[in-house]
Amino acid sequence: IERSHCHSPTNSILPPNSCAVCGKQEGAATQLSRCSRCKSTWYCSTICQQENWKKHLLGCRPYGELSELRLSMTDPRYNKKNKKNNK
Repeated sequence: IERSHCHSPTNSILPPNSCAVCGKQEGAATQLSRCSRCKSTWYCSTICQQENWKKHLLGCRPYGELSELRLSMTDPRYNKKNKKNNK
């Protein structure tokens, strides 16, 4: 697949709101789109999204599930609330 519209990322850690495949950042000439399922991965084009799909699918979860997971990992109060509700 030719990606003349993209540039290769300079490192493996991409800045927020940049294409997950090529690292292109949103600006006047580029509008990024998010994965409609998890809403956490950004793409500059359909080509980049299709190129990354098989890899992305392995970790892609619906947005609600991801929000709950993030809360459970970062907010100790969240885990206490869930333990009380599950009894």
